[in-house]
Formats: sequence, C-alpha cells, structure tokens
Amino acid sequence: MQDYEPLTRFILRSFKYIYYDTDTLLEIFLISIDELKQRVTDDDVQRVIELILLYFTKSNKNFTEEDLTRKVRELEGKGEDIMSILQEREKRGLMKGIIKGREETKKTFALNMLKDGLPVERVAKYAELPVEKVKELQKKL
Repeated sequence: MQDYEPLTRFILRSFKYIYYDTDTLLEIFLISIDELKQRVTDDDVQRVIELILLYFTKSNKNFTEEDLTRKVRELEGKGEDIMSILQEREKRGLMKGIIKGREETKKTFALNMLKDGLPVERVAKYAELPVEKVKELQKKL
C-alpha cells in the first residue's frame, strides 16, 4: 500500500479495517491521520476525517471521543491533531450530531422491531440499547 498517496492509503485503510475491533480501527485511523497531515492541507484533512467518522458510525462502530483520546495517549501522541480537529468540530456540533444520529438510528431500528412483535430483550440486544430504553419506546407505540 506504500505506492499510494497518503489520502488514498487513509481511505483504503478505513475500508480495510472497518470490521476489525474498535481499538485496532482507531489505532490505524490515528496513525493514518499523522501520515496524511504531512502531505494534505488542514482543510482537506478535516473534511476527510468528518467523512470517515461518519462512515465509521454508519458502519455501526461505537466509539466515543474518550476512546479517541485514550488511543492518542496509548500511541504516545500519534494522531494528536485529531483532538484539536474534534474540539473545533464539537464547537460546531459535528461529533454530537454524529452521536445523536447513531442513537436515533438505534431507536428507529428498535421501534421497527417492536412493531414486528419481537420481545423487548431481543430488541435491546440487537439495537444495542438498554432494556429500559426499549421499554420506553414500546410505551410510545
């Protein structure tokens, strides 16, 4: 993969590692950002990061900003630039919007399963929501 430009490698790695465990995905993501920062403008890096984070969340990767921060510490600062990017984006509500969108998707998924008559416990398991939350949703039907 070394023959590719950093942006191409970043995107290909994101596709390749999407189904790995979250820790491995975050590590590859943060290392790739460092590599990307050396050859691409900050604005382009921010746009690509936003898109990749959206891709991760749509692919049902459940990680938080705290997970990213922890991984940056574990990697001794690799990917540190993402923290400032996320802080800037948080001011504009991006990360919160992504997290809120993920939660809304889970709720919609749960409501559809409840409408089909699936048991609350099974809905909670597959929608990755607490049983109490699913019971609240069930009351709204």
